[in-house]
Amino acid sequence: MTVPTNRIATHPGALLLEQIREMGLTVNGLARDIDLPATRLHEIVHERRGVTAETAIALGEYFDQTPEFWMNAQKVYELSRELVMNGKEIRSRVRRHARDRIKAVEAARV
Repeated sequence: MTVPTNRIATHPGALLLEQIREMGLTVNGLARDIDLPATRLHEIVHERRGVTAETAIALGEYFDQTPEFWMNAQKVYELSRELVMNGKEIRSRVRRHARDRIKAVEAARV
């Protein structure tokens, strides 16, 4: 998955909700089937919580996908969100520190 830099990627909860609906499931039914708390899955599909490794393994097993699919979706969401919300400020701060470091190294050589 490529991380978009101009928009926030789809939250894995939206992907999960889509799969639940396509299969005619309910969040509570899925939670029972994969032996995870229903509150956790509800928080994920309402985009109030991310997918953990444990959840990724369970979802991957249930939907015949790899756990990496779910972990990558979470990673892409988090990175894109940070880039959109704070990317410019972070890059500016890092460049400023890098310039200061380069100047200090060059001054020490003289």
